[in-house]
Amino acid sequence: MAQGPISHPMPTPKKGKKAKNCKGDLLKLDVGDLAEQLTLYEHTLYTKITKQECLTYAKTQTGQPVAHLLEFCKTHDRLNQWVKTSVLNSDVLAKRADLIDHWTKVAEVRRWPSPFERGAKSVTEMPHSQQFLFDECDRHRSLEYLRR
Repeated sequence: MAQGPISHPMPTPKKGKKAKNCKGDLLKLDVGDLAEQLTLYEHTLYTKITKQECLTYAKTQTGQPVAHLLEFCKTHDRLNQWVKTSVLNSDVLAKRADLIDHWTKVAEVRRWPSPFERGAKSVTEMPHSQQFLFDECDRHRSLEYLRR
């Protein structure tokens, strides 16, 4: 019994600013615009994830049943790689510091860690919580048996 994607309203992008010509210079990109575009892109990926995928991921981390969740995670990994390479590829130390500051501001605007990342942590810990739940059920059955 597969359920459809979780319904979330699509955020609307801001309008009115004219983009700067920033050919290859990440520091010329507006922090707010960059954060907004990354958030909108991740939102489209996030809304494709179903509840069933999250539950299936606890058992198997590969394959078609968890494709949307894996795509979201790959995007997150690519973004992390982009941040690292953009800083490490700069030869000038002052520019590295500026890039770190720039990405930090983007992260603050996006309010990382995202709610999904906090939820993903609980999904990865799910097998432990399931065992706790089963232990509680066994205790409850034992108590019911003793009450008879």
